[in-house]
Amino acid sequence: MRKAVFFFAVCMLMFSAYSFASFVYAHDNKYKKNDHEEHEFEDEYEQYEDDGYKKRHFEREDDRYEGVKDVKETMVRKEYWYKWSRYPEMLSEYENTPINNRQTITIAMSAKNPIHVVAVPMKGQIFVPLEETAKYIGASVTVYSRSQIAEIQFSEHHLIVKNGTRVAYEMMKKTPMPLPLFSEGGEMYIPISVLANGLGFEVRWMGQQIELY
Repeated sequence: MRKAVFFFAVCMLMFSAYSFASFVYAHDNKYKKNDHEEHEFEDEYEQYEDDGYKKRHFEREDDRYEGVKDVKETMVRKEYWYKWSRYPEMLSEYENTPINNRQTITIAMSAKNPIHVVAVPMKGQIFVPLEETAKYIGASVTVYSRSQIAEIQFSEHHLIVKNGTRVAYEMMKKTPMPLPLFSEGGEMYIPISVLANGLGFEVRWMGQQIELY
């Protein structure tokens, strides 16, 4: 009888140990599986986040560049009477000039008495007498009457222009003017923007006069 009870107890103990080991193994495998799946999910999530960021980032870049492209395609270039654009082509769009008809205007500079010259507005430019205006600025002017070429020098600035053409040599570099020079009464007329900017000055309209500064 005692042997039978002892044998039964040993069997129950072995069964309990086996059941516990199986439970621990299954639980451990389940934990490892869950842990592995969790890490896989985290990796996929991080990859998704990264890909999503890249996608959004590049979409923003595309939108930005498409916007710039659209602006470039729709932007209309204009000429301004006070700024020498140096565009190679003659533009049909230009800003209105502060005067609409040929008239006598005042040109002023700091620390100098102003001068009065006949100005001619034309296609967004204001033409002024080349030699008179250049000398007022303080430049030296040489006009070659036979070739109708004018050479203008002020400090380190050097400008060469030819009557009837848009060609100018700014610091010995061929540079286009917005409109051709013309001549009246033996005087060549040049856009004030070309003359002033070419000699290192800015141009603005103040009150009823042009200021060079």
